[in-house]
Amino acid sequence: MDEIKRETEVLAGEIGHKRLIAVFGEHPATDAGYMAEVLKSIYSVKVPTKTGYSNIRRVNINGAPLSVEEFRMIKEAGIGTYQIFQETYHHVTYAKVHPEGTVKSDYAWRLYALHRPRKPASMMWL
Repeated sequence: MDEIKRETEVLAGEIGHKRLIAVFGEHPATDAGYMAEVLKSIYSVKVPTKTGYSNIRRVNINGAPLSVEEFRMIKEAGIGTYQIFQETYHHVTYAKVHPEGTVKSDYAWRLYALHRPRKPASMMWL
């Protein structure tokens, strides 16, 4: 987290960015808990400037499909937007590049990932 804070100081302070996109791979070490910790670390950085301070105001995430509970965890940490890439919608090709037993092999889990953080009745975010 120290390295993330140092990078954020440069991005927000020296360069002047206000928004970031954090890209996470599909690895057990970069789960929702880790994502939430990263968000909190980024948002904790306040860099002094001549007129006050500079900071990152919004962090978007590009990551793997999550469960409802995991989406809730990153929402509470201050997520901006969450995006998930679907490499192909062709079932045969999808199965070929994501063999059975791999983290990406469940086509429906990935395809409908962004439906999970919505409440069915109201369609409002968690």
